[in-house]
Amino acid sequence: MFSNWFSGDECGQYCTSPHKQRMDQVGSSLLELRYANEVIRQHLHEWLRFSRHLEERGLLLPAPGTDTVRQYVAQRTLGISASRSRVLRALSESSSKPTNEGSFAGVLALLL
Repeated sequence: MFSNWFSGDECGQYCTSPHKQRMDQVGSSLLELRYANEVIRQHLHEWLRFSRHLEERGLLLPAPGTDTVRQYVAQRTLGISASRSRVLRALSESSSKPTNEGSFAGVLALLL
């Protein structure tokens, strides 16, 4: 669904990711909420990075707020912009159940 948002090796990784369906849900939710294309692209790329992180360590998708998520967010927030850092930190604090209204918290929950 969003393969044209990735290039090179990342496109192949996205297409074969066991988390592709979740990434598609996130992207679709952000499109429905009329997020800017660049913001959607950043979310999709971050989700792909996180899924590779899990796969490299042989981990299953953890619930938001777990040590695995907190450690990943701490590592990823070093030396990045404040706005990106806020999004990543929000991921670790979001509820594991998305809301039906498609709220920002629900979208964040979909990310993890």
